[in-house]
Amino acid sequence: MSSKPRQSKNKLPRGVYQRTVNGSTSFLVSLGRDGNGKQRWKSCKTEDEALAHRQLVGHAKRQQGESLWLLSAEQRGDAVNAFQILKDHPGETLTAAAEFYLKQHLSLSRQQQVAGLLDKFIAEHEMAGVSLPTMRDLRCRLKPLKTKFGNRLANEVTVEDIKQWDKEMTEKGLSPLSRRHYLNKAASFWRWAVANKFAYSTPLDPLAVRRPKVVRGGVRFFTVDECKKILERFSAQGLRSYAVLGLFCGIRPEEVRRLRAHHFKIDGDTLVITLDADITKTVWRRVIELRKGTPLGDCVWAWLGGNGKLELPEKIAPSLATWRRRFRKIQPALGFPWVNDGMRHTAATFHFALSRDEQATSALLGHTSTVMLRTHYKGMTTESEAKKFYALRPTAVEEHDDQE
Repeated sequence: MSSKPRQSKNKLPRGVYQRTVNGSTSFLVSLGRDGNGKQRWKSCKTEDEALAHRQLVGHAKRQQGESLWLLSAEQRGDAVNAFQILKDHPGETLTAAAEFYLKQHLSLSRQQQVAGLLDKFIAEHEMAGVSLPTMRDLRCRLKPLKTKFGNRLANEVTVEDIKQWDKEMTEKGLSPLSRRHYLNKAASFWRWAVANKFAYSTPLDPLAVRRPKVVRGGVRFFTVDECKKILERFSAQGLRSYAVLGLFCGIRPEEVRRLRAHHFKIDGDTLVITLDADITKTVWRRVIELRKGTPLGDCVWAWLGGNGKLELPEKIAPSLATWRRRFRKIQPALGFPWVNDGMRHTAATFHFALSRDEQATSALLGHTSTVMLRTHYKGMTTESEAKKFYALRPTAVEEHDDQE
């Protein structure tokens, strides 16, 4: 049975080890590492032989340069490559070239202010083909960082500076979720700065700067009366299909904007909406089947046609800029605060309240499990309210508006 090499009690010199295998004693002399980084050894039967061989190795190291032996195999390879580059430039040495690079390039690159680096960071994302909504979100979440540290050097911002910034955001009343978004985007920027030699390290290491804890309660959704107003006001601005697909089918706003008429098919008494990966922008696709004779099916059929055929334009929703212009007219007339993602939350809440079918509601939303449903939508409203919701029809909404 073998044991690990160990130095004997006679205090053998460094690099010489004694080992015992099956009662037989021998000595190992370290020869350093080979080109693959693997440790090499020389086995000697006696201590004198090992000491003599160790002297030969020491002499070879002194001849070749002791410092070279302290480098790893990868570092030695880099040194050789650098030497090959510099050998065609007489009078230059590897040390002198490295000092010039350190003083001229690295020192200058680390003297750029955060504001200019943020512009470069955003420009790289634009050149990479990032979508316009994502770019708007990126600029929005990096704006507070630019305001706070724009005139500072990226290499000078410290962990304490970031903690103070987070404290100031808390005092201004920003929610934990908003602060978390700002800190995470700032961390992405600093990782980029370090990778591009604009900073030595990031001041937003998650172990040093703890992210705010986000406590997620019940989601906010629209009541039946609020849905009546939404349908009426959106219809008046030519956005009826947009509101119907969001409120009743739970289709996200970005998905509605990508939908075209050919994504809607009629199969007998069933309206089929196919959201392929180019619509969902994920690896998943989902198919929504709306059958006549069901509360959801009858409701959507009534709003999108109701005469046995669909009455849809080729493009279901306008561009984001057009939608925002129309929404600025809609919002003041609603009379209640708008809820981000509120239409999707409304669809999920009322669908489960009426069907009590976790799988069906999860399939409608495109969730891969029912965990999200149980966490956010279960028990948020009653079955009677859900029946009122699915009883909404264009005529009912028009009557509601006349009464006002």
